[in-house]
Amino acid sequence: MPTHQTTSWTLVLGAAEGGHEAQIAFVAHYEPALRRYLSARWRLPLEHEQVLDATQEVILECLKDGGALSRVDADRSSGFRAFLYGVARNVSLRVEERRRRDPVALPEQHDPVDERRLSAIFDGAFAEVLVSEAFALMGSRTNAGTGAMQSRLLDMNYVQGLPAREIAQRLDLDVTRVYKLLHAARRDFRQALLDVMRTQHPELSDNALEGEMQTLLGELVT
Repeated sequence: MPTHQTTSWTLVLGAAEGGHEAQIAFVAHYEPALRRYLSARWRLPLEHEQVLDATQEVILECLKDGGALSRVDADRSSGFRAFLYGVARNVSLRVEERRRRDPVALPEQHDPVDERRLSAIFDGAFAEVLVSEAFALMGSRTNAGTGAMQSRLLDMNYVQGLPAREIAQRLDLDVTRVYKLLHAARRDFRQALLDVMRTQHPELSDNALEGEMQTLLGELVT
């Protein structure tokens, strides 16, 4: 699983201040979620020229002098996920307005835009960023061997969907040990994920943060 040593909020603040490396990392961090949203909105392939161009437009809207990221502190109470989704939506509306003036700019869209569906798609892509950060944070809190084992077990259990008994067989480990290792890995991952989300929602109580995590990640953290 991919890892990022810098939390997304630190990265966002660095990009907002014009840091070159932070801006490069910001693009790598969030470009996939933006592309997925725009692709779904216009029912175009992820690699379609119009999707790539609009994704670039959203990124420029964020990073330009006086751009969206310069206002991010004022909007932090709703979390960066909602902030970035709002920027992407505003840019897409702007592109669609250009389309109305120039019909060849985008394929004609007959169906109304379903913002609830698009929001869910964006949330899924954004959740992948948080999960990646949580794995990196979890790894930084343990020694290299333990962190690698935890990541491997969680990947086999969460991503591949393998039960503990099959994991034990594949790794040639006692199943009781696998149960214990998985229990510890889930606990550490869950705490790391809460800590990552707390950087984006410092205003939330622990209970509210738990609710936000459940809403965004569902059964992954149950």
